[in-house]
Amino acid sequence: MTCIVLLIVRFSINGFQSPQFSPSDNLIASCPSAFLRLINYCYIYVLNIWLQLYPIHLCFDYSMGCVTLIESINDPRFLISMIFIIGAIIFIIQLARGCFEEQHRFRLFFIIFYIITFLPASNIFITVGFVLAERVLYLPSIAFCLIIISIYERIEEVMMKNKMGNILKSATTIIFIMLLAKSYKRSLEWRNELDLYKSGLEVCPNNAKIHYNIGKIMADNGDINRAAVNYANAIRLNPTYENAMNNLANIYLKYDRSVEAEQLFLKAIKIKPNFAAAWMNLGLAQLAQKRYKDAENSFEQALTLRFPYADCLYNMGLLYLQQNQKIYAKTIWQNITRANPSHKQAWLNLLVLLDETNNCAEAVSFTDTVTRYHSKDASILSQLGICYGKLGEYSSAEKLLLSALKLEPTTVMHWKNIGTLYHRWNKFEKAKFAYWKAFEFQQQFNNVQRPRSS
Repeated sequence: MTCIVLLIVRFSINGFQSPQFSPSDNLIASCPSAFLRLINYCYIYVLNIWLQLYPIHLCFDYSMGCVTLIESINDPRFLISMIFIIGAIIFIIQLARGCFEEQHRFRLFFIIFYIITFLPASNIFITVGFVLAERVLYLPSIAFCLIIISIYERIEEVMMKNKMGNILKSATTIIFIMLLAKSYKRSLEWRNELDLYKSGLEVCPNNAKIHYNIGKIMADNGDINRAAVNYANAIRLNPTYENAMNNLANIYLKYDRSVEAEQLFLKAIKIKPNFAAAWMNLGLAQLAQKRYKDAENSFEQALTLRFPYADCLYNMGLLYLQQNQKIYAKTIWQNITRANPSHKQAWLNLLVLLDETNNCAEAVSFTDTVTRYHSKDASILSQLGICYGKLGEYSSAEKLLLSALKLEPTTVMHWKNIGTLYHRWNKFEKAKFAYWKAFEFQQQFNNVQRPRSS
């Protein structure tokens, strides 16, 4: 009864509908031929059994080109599937004949346990969002090990009669040590994401998702060139990989290749019309080309697909600012900060805009909210301090600017800002010291940036 209630609750979460998966998640499920689906699923069952018998080549993700579709009887894997089907039929017949024999009952129980625990991932009753997954074999592996033990006991009986027990024990010990070494090696591969993805690439070099994941890590680490190469490989292996297109296009945007970026964003949107992030990024590419109307349309489409969308609203504010429509930009950034007070860039741009339009009194009215959410952000604290300084509230300005310097003590602009404050405040010695520190750090920065000859 409990099981039925849990199933009803689980199905109700999805509205009593089957979950929707993309073809890249489970390519076999999208195959139009029922016969080919059967053949492919049988091949997957063989791979699952093989992974347990010979767990040497393991991968965290077997989707996107790792296991390709069997589409013809000329494919060698078609024969493997047919052998599996014939073998399964023979096995079931033999099992039925011996199910009432005492010595076979335990084995029968282990086999039934194996089948039942594997059924949820078998695609027979429910379509799952993966082709092959090691994680779904954890429970079946218990039964699998028990089956192997029962087979081992039978072999041991035969070999002991022939006085070959030591050979069996030696072979078992060697296999055990090999599997132990493999487990240790595999554990090392799971220490960090990059090692895991690289190990997956050795097993599935045609898996577009692995190339994509490596690209994301490279981008996060600042290695933009290698990130671009991996995203390009992902697109080459899967020409409909819209996320890889989006990320590669974002790299193009950073390098002022807005036309190429736009083409990739358009491809991604054609593949997935409801891709809100791609619509927003398309707007950024068009904004970089000063095609303001096109950019506005793209941003509006992104907001139609996802609202509220703080990043898109922020970018629309930039669009209005570039067109000198400062009132619209201010309104948008204020709305963002109300909806999402932790949005750093919206706050910074709003404070700068209020400063530039001589509305520092309004800027300092946000002090409580700003310091609550951004007390560790030097740029925002510094800008707020500038506004206090322009209003003549020097003590409050000094407190904020010193907080910014404490967070970023080598930033030239912070020293210049506090120098300007002390200058206005007639604290000339402190102003002189601040300007000197700004000059000193600027020189250090220039020395780092200056190219050196070998």
